[in-house]
Amino acid sequence: MLYPDLFLDTIATKTCPIKFYYYQRFLLRSMMRYRYFFGTFTRATSKSFLAIMSCYLACMFLPRSKRFVVSEFKKSSLAIVKSKLEEIWTYWPLLKAEVLTQHMSTDYIELIFKNGSVFQILTLGASSRGQRATGGVMEEAALIDGTALAEVIIPMMNIPRMTADGGQNPEEPHSQQIYITSAGSKTTFAYERLIELTTLAVLEPQDYFICGASYELPLKYGLFDKKTIQDQKLSNSFSSEGFARESMSIWTGGSSESWFNAKKLEKSRALLNCERKYNLTIDDINNKGWFYLMSIDVARYGENDTSIFIFKVKPRDNGWRKEAVFTENLTKMNLLSQAAHIKALVREYRPLEVVIDGNGVGAGLIDALVVPSFGPNGESYEPLYVTNDPDNYPIPRGMEKSKNAVIFNIKANATMNSEIYSNLYVQINSGNLLLLANERIVKDKLMATKKGQRMNYLAREKFLLPYIMTSRLIDEMNNLKLKVSSAAG
Repeated sequence: MLYPDLFLDTIATKTCPIKFYYYQRFLLRSMMRYRYFFGTFTRATSKSFLAIMSCYLACMFLPRSKRFVVSEFKKSSLAIVKSKLEEIWTYWPLLKAEVLTQHMSTDYIELIFKNGSVFQILTLGASSRGQRATGGVMEEAALIDGTALAEVIIPMMNIPRMTADGGQNPEEPHSQQIYITSAGSKTTFAYERLIELTTLAVLEPQDYFICGASYELPLKYGLFDKKTIQDQKLSNSFSSEGFARESMSIWTGGSSESWFNAKKLEKSRALLNCERKYNLTIDDINNKGWFYLMSIDVARYGENDTSIFIFKVKPRDNGWRKEAVFTENLTKMNLLSQAAHIKALVREYRPLEVVIDGNGVGAGLIDALVVPSFGPNGESYEPLYVTNDPDNYPIPRGMEKSKNAVIFNIKANATMNSEIYSNLYVQINSGNLLLLANERIVKDKLMATKKGQRMNYLAREKFLLPYIMTSRLIDEMNNLKLKVSSAAG
């Protein structure tokens, strides 16, 4: 239990390519020795492998243990654990010999050891209520729903392991909790748990171990490619806050001065499926009332990116249900190219309205939209028509009900902007607006499929880009601060 790395060195096959680095030995020993372990690490540190190995060894060394691994999505946990178990059994076959029976399928894993210990993959939800365990691993804890973690998972780990004579061994870590994660938002329950455990570590250092490292740690040992960091910084999806979380292990966001409720924002990220094309059936339209809207925040070539959002909207008794099913940024494109791209999206999604702020550079984009356009490959696009500004953009006679009459020209000002922010605040807090899920959740889900495993880096980034851009939006919203005017008293 105290020196698991040395034990593994002793029983490894001669062909075992895994040689534990100093920090890996340090982490594995800490996971085995402490009752509470919280590690914040970047990719390529082997954190998942070490956590699963510690759980496996605890089951083997401590008879009648019951350990588990849990993550936001069961399939992600299954895929991770299966791959790690295959690694363990290949290079340490003696460990497999300690397993009496194994139950492994596409949606379930359970190992029963010869000494009566049990190792499982758990789901988040009602099925986990009432279960009991002597310890567990919370994989990517920052992504796990806070309510489920607080009310279901943590209460499960409240029983000590009993010895053969019915007593307890005071030298072992009972009811052990291991949190392994990349950094996330300060608004998550995982971060609150980290702060709580860090505080307790000061009072009872013998029971608590808190640690973390940036990309520099795996880089030092050749487990991480420096070019990857450079590619991240050059990527269209790069954001300083995202880099801080993913590569520097810095928890971000959550200022007490923020206008938007950061926890509500994170909760709104419930859409796992990005809609990259029109996805409405006749029943969706006629009986359910669904339709698409497009909103555009305009930027001129060489300045900021033009941002586009596609919303799927449904009427409700208390208002409207809105799902931001797709988003993208147009980078380094002049207004004519932007107009052609937008018309291609209009042709694809058939939105009821295309909402554009017609002030400033937005007027230039509208001017480009109301005339014919040509795409990069020679595609031709008809003009779009403005529905609410006849003085500046009159609709040709007979085209009032055309499918191309979709542009809604907003002339925003300070008062309107304040009203928009206030309305968005209400929509977020009421749960009427849903956003794309965290890209890390989607990536884990994707990598559990054969399609995801076959993707190269560029294809995967393209697939994840709408989710990444949503994270950038969340970061910007968290940075908005409430300013009370003197007139308000």
